[in-house]
Amino acid sequence: MRLPPPPPPPPPPPPVAFVVGVVGLASFSAYGTSISHRNGALIAGGLLVVALLGLLLGSAAITYLIGRAVSRVAWRPALLVAGHRMATAPFTSSRATASVLLGVLLGTLVLCFKANFLALTDPADPFYAQTFRMIEVVLGVGIGLAAATLFVVQVEGLVARRRSLASLVATGTPRWVLARATLAETLLPVVPCVLLAAAAGMGAGRGLLGDSGYTYYSTVNQDPVFVQVAAPWLEVSQLVLGSIAAVLVMTLASLVMLWPSTRPEELRTAS
Repeated sequence: MRLPPPPPPPPPPPPVAFVVGVVGLASFSAYGTSISHRNGALIAGGLLVVALLGLLLGSAAITYLIGRAVSRVAWRPALLVAGHRMATAPFTSSRATASVLLGVLLGTLVLCFKANFLALTDPADPFYAQTFRMIEVVLGVGIGLAAATLFVVQVEGLVARRRSLASLVATGTPRWVLARATLAETLLPVVPCVLLAAAAGMGAGRGLLGDSGYTYYSTVNQDPVFVQVAAPWLEVSQLVLGSIAAVLVMTLASLVMLWPSTRPEELRTAS
């Protein structure tokens, strides 16, 4: 029996679009001063959309490349199964985390805007800080819901592959190997994609907003004071770690369906 040919790799344009969008946004503060305000807003918005689409669609290419690399160098059974799965079904492995990546990128942009806005406004007025706190709560809830959809996608994937999983168990593959393979299949592409999303958001935020500005607050004679705005590295790190932790928790929760999906009677399931 001839095996079906391997699926073609994901196309390269999305990662290229991601790089173009991020580089354009990161250099916007240096080259965007000569552009009118209206045109500058349109260009910045277009570059942000290009970067977002490139990241969301390019995550499949990242998953494919990681799967190929893992399949070639791994020697543990769980990594071999995860690498083969990522290389043969990159879109399935990456579509579940697209909304998480979107939340991380937008959340990093919001944190950059918060750092600039609070540094250049009246620090004695708590209204702005409370407003940004509410926005951060909404973003956190959004990322949590996005991670919850990952649970649904993971369960659907385990149920859809129950015949092949049951075949592996029937031939001697331990269930814990399949559990580790599922974790690796999710986390190996998620970690670099989340880091890329945070880096893109940081570069875009600092490029659009700059790292300094003038403020009239906290001065005696009301002369403008030049303020250096610190990058929100700590808050962005918390956002990144929290997003990865949410994905990990949802993936672990979905493994409850692995045991019923690998029972011997599932071998009779239609392929």
